Amino acid sequence: MESYRLEGQTFVIDDYDRKPAFSSFLPGLAGVKGIPLWTFYTNRGQGMNSFGIDNKGNAIMEFNSANTAFENTQVKG
Repeated sequence: MESYRLEGQTFVIDDYDRKPAFSSFLPGLAGVKGIPLWTFYTNRGQGMNSFGIDNKGNAIMEFNSANTAFENTQVKG
Protein backbone atom coordinates (compact mmCIF):
# COMPACT_ATOMS: atom_id res chain seq x y z
CA MET A 1 0.00 0.00 0.00
CA GLU A 2 1.31 3.45 -0.93
CA SER A 3 1.88 5.97 1.84
CA TYR A 4 0.49 8.84 -0.26
CA ARG A 5 -2.63 9.47 -2.28
CA LEU A 6 -4.65 12.12 -4.06
CA GLU A 7 -8.01 12.95 -2.47
CA GLY A 8 -9.82 15.27 -4.85
CA GLN A 9 -7.39 18.14 -5.26
CA THR A 10 -5.50 17.41 -2.04
CA PHE A 11 -2.23 15.44 -1.90
CA VAL A 12 -2.14 13.39 1.33
CA ILE A 13 0.97 11.76 2.83
CA ASP A 14 0.20 9.23 5.58
CA ASP A 15 2.36 9.37 8.73
CA TYR A 16 4.26 12.37 7.37
CA ASP A 17 5.82 13.11 10.76
CA ARG A 18 7.37 9.63 10.81
CA LYS A 19 8.97 9.90 7.36
CA PRO A 20 12.71 10.61 7.16
CA ALA A 21 13.76 14.18 6.60
CA PHE A 22 15.35 15.16 3.30
CA SER A 23 16.91 18.23 1.80
CA SER A 24 18.61 19.14 -1.43
CA PHE A 25 19.86 21.94 -3.61
CA LEU A 26 17.67 23.01 -6.48
CA PRO A 27 19.92 24.67 -9.04
CA GLY A 28 18.39 27.45 -11.05
CA LEU A 29 19.01 29.04 -14.38
CA ALA A 30 21.77 31.51 -15.00
CA GLY A 31 20.77 35.09 -15.62
CA VAL A 32 21.93 37.51 -18.29
CA LYS A 33 25.45 37.67 -16.84
CA GLY A 34 25.66 33.89 -16.32
CA ILE A 35 25.31 33.99 -12.51
CA PRO A 36 23.18 31.04 -11.32
CA LEU A 37 20.39 31.20 -8.76
CA TRP A 38 20.15 28.31 -6.27
CA THR A 39 17.76 27.14 -3.55
CA PHE A 40 18.28 24.85 -0.55
CA TYR A 41 15.01 23.21 0.49
CA THR A 42 13.87 20.78 3.15
CA ASN A 43 10.69 18.76 3.64
CA ARG A 44 10.46 19.82 7.29
CA GLY A 45 8.06 22.75 7.36
CA GLN A 46 7.67 22.42 3.59
CA GLY A 47 9.80 25.32 2.63
CA MET A 48 12.95 26.82 1.30
CA ASN A 49 15.66 27.20 3.88
CA SER A 50 17.97 29.40 1.88
CA PHE A 51 18.49 30.84 -1.57
CA GLY A 52 21.11 32.93 -3.25
CA ILE A 53 23.23 33.54 -6.32
CA ASP A 54 26.52 32.04 -7.52
CA ASN A 55 27.53 30.01 -4.40
CA LYS A 56 26.73 29.54 -0.68
CA GLY A 57 28.88 32.57 0.11
CA ASN A 58 26.38 34.78 -1.72
CA ALA A 59 23.20 33.72 0.07
CA ILE A 60 20.28 36.15 -0.09
CA MET A 61 18.63 34.28 2.78
CA GLU A 62 21.12 32.95 5.38
CA PHE A 63 22.50 29.50 4.50
CA ASN A 64 22.23 26.80 7.19
CA SER A 65 23.44 23.21 7.20
CA ALA A 66 20.80 20.47 6.83
CA ASN A 67 20.52 19.63 10.53
CA THR A 68 19.97 23.30 11.42
CA ALA A 69 17.61 23.74 8.46
CA PHE A 70 15.38 20.88 9.66
CA GLU A 71 14.92 22.68 12.98
CA ASN A 72 14.61 26.23 11.66
CA THR A 73 12.46 25.93 8.53
CA GLN A 74 9.19 25.11 10.28
CA VAL A 75 9.81 27.70 13.02
CA LYS A 76 11.33 30.63 11.11
CA GLY A 77 9.91 29.92 7.65
